[in-house]
Amino acid sequence: MKILLSPAKSLDYETNLPTRQASTYVFQKEADQLNTVLQQLTPKDLASLMHISNKLADLNWERNQNWQTTKDLRQAVF
Repeated sequence: MKILLSPAKSLDYETNLPTRQASTYVFQKEADQLNTVLQQLTPKDLASLMHISNKLADLNWERNQNWQTTKDLRQAVF
């Protein structure tokens, strides 16, 4: 059996969840290191690297610039 998880195009942090349980970060250190590298790229670099549109590259660039470790965890699947 294969299971494929795909990230949402928009994240809903407003709707209450049916559970208070949340995952714990496993690769937080690695994610922080990766984002440090990504923050140095331009939106054009991201578009080329990720093979995405300029609009999506701009959005991802903004997210990378605003990266912060959060304590407000939400389950990806419930």
